[in-house]
Amino acid sequence: MAVTDVRLPAGNGIPDNERRNLTVVWVLFLATLITGSLTAWIGIIIAHIKRSDATSHEGYENYTYAIYTFWGAVIAMLVGVALTVIGLGYFIMLGTGLWFIYRSVKGLLRTNDNRSAYDN
Repeated sequence: MAVTDVRLPAGNGIPDNERRNLTVVWVLFLATLITGSLTAWIGIIIAHIKRSDATSHEGYENYTYAIYTFWGAVIAMLVGVALTVIGLGYFIMLGTGLWFIYRSVKGLLRTNDNRSAYDN
């Protein structure tokens, strides 16, 4: 489901400054694989702050996609941790990690292609 904000023009692509900021967010998310969760927290702070400054529809959607990716992963990881008692949590955490990587790579590629992350 695409997020829409009628205030922003659609179809003009993502301005360079937004594309740079979004690239930083996605790279920080992917750096979590090496550094732990600290870089993802920095990335989500940037996404929350910069989303209100978005000047394009595609940029706004990509910030929203990043925010949903982060908070979805946090919630799924917490569920996974709770379910480690019965052994199911390890599979949930593995799946969540793979989902987070997939969405981060997709977001980065769509940002670099000047498209919304919600495009098919």
